[in-house]
Amino acid sequence: MMNNRIEGPVETWRGIDPEWRDCGGLSYNNLLVRAPCGEVVQALLEDREMPKRVADLLMGPPVEIRQPKSVLFAYQFQGHEWTQIEDGRYVALDSEIAQRLSRRLNAQAFIYGCEDVASARYYEIYERGELMESFSWLHDNPIYQGDVGEEDLRRKRVEGWQVSNDHTFEFFTRRGAELDVESPKACYDRLDRVVAELGMFVASSPFWLNEKPGRVERPQHYDFEPFAEAKVLYRIDADLPHRR
Repeated sequence: MMNNRIEGPVETWRGIDPEWRDCGGLSYNNLLVRAPCGEVVQALLEDREMPKRVADLLMGPPVEIRQPKSVLFAYQFQGHEWTQIEDGRYVALDSEIAQRLSRRLNAQAFIYGCEDVASARYYEIYERGELMESFSWLHDNPIYQGDVGEEDLRRKRVEGWQVSNDHTFEFFTRRGAELDVESPKACYDRLDRVVAELGMFVASSPFWLNEKPGRVERPQHYDFEPFAEAKVLYRIDADLPHRR
């Protein structure tokens, strides 16, 4: 299990794994799609930018990856509707990928991230490829500056975005949700509420690539039992075109 960090049966796990709170000095994105893991993996394999090799992480011996160029993990917990996708090495998970998967699978997609240097946080929700909600905050650093920034601010407000007076919080939704963008506490709590509301559990790196032996491993606080399915997609040096 998980060192008692999450209580109860896996089917009841909700929220963000507390270990993400301790990732100081890191920048990361987490992407979840409301679809079975197998369907998500197939959609990733059909995406031109994603790795094309795939291996099962729950069956057979540990997966070995020699000379990796890019690695991506996709896994789903027992009793959960969402599949989580996590960058294992050099795969840039971003809003465009979230939107493409949402459109391809006709499903909800949720992406959130942290940029530690700028102390920035954001999340976006897509449904069938359409942006349904977006929220971002950038501590002590206004988002809109100069003539171009002011023009962008005017455009967003016409489109229905809420932007705080100090320009550090912005929020857009088509889901009928409400947020007081002038309240820092309400903004800071927003991400946790949305994750719980959508029935998600965002895990903290249950699989990782140990590059020295070239093997996919898992932290001791995760057993195999909570997972319904787990795959690794990867690209190795031999897959890349080489110049003579």
